[in-house]
Amino acid sequence: MTNLDKPTDSQQPPQQGYPPQDQQYPPQQGYAQPPPQGYPPQQGYPPQQGYPPQQGYPPQQGYPPPQGAPQPQYMAQNVVVVQSAPKFLEVPVDITCGHCNARGPTKTEYVVGSMCWLICALLLICGCWLGCCLIPLAIDSLKDVEHSCSSCKAKIHRFDRLAGK
Repeated sequence: MTNLDKPTDSQQPPQQGYPPQDQQYPPQQGYAQPPPQGYPPQQGYPPQQGYPPQQGYPPQQGYPPPQGAPQPQYMAQNVVVVQSAPKFLEVPVDITCGHCNARGPTKTEYVVGSMCWLICALLLICGCWLGCCLIPLAIDSLKDVEHSCSSCKAKIHRFDRLAGK
């Protein structure tokens, strides 16, 4: 088939379309008429722009307070902000020093503590003589962590690994 044999858009017959949507159909027998569209505006308010004015319902009245009932009293409340203490673990903590009032991160240092000595004793009991029982003294993850102020070098807290605090 060549280009001359193909029908073009101008040669095709027009397609049948749907009827326009705003067309009003005649009412059918046995069915009621649909209710009018829209809600009536409340009285006391101006009608909205672009809509025809409609009649509305009367405004609703509020209930009066019961006689002898006390009037609601509003009391001012104080807001208390509770700041929790920082959690001292292995990493430096941002604090305000109680000695010099400087604000900044703590300086951390690993020190031999009760966890190291306990593991040394267990290794010694298990038969690690000749210095193998001293290996825990060289492992930082078994040592306690001592936090001190980075400005005045005052000791602030010691994180004991065995106690977990």
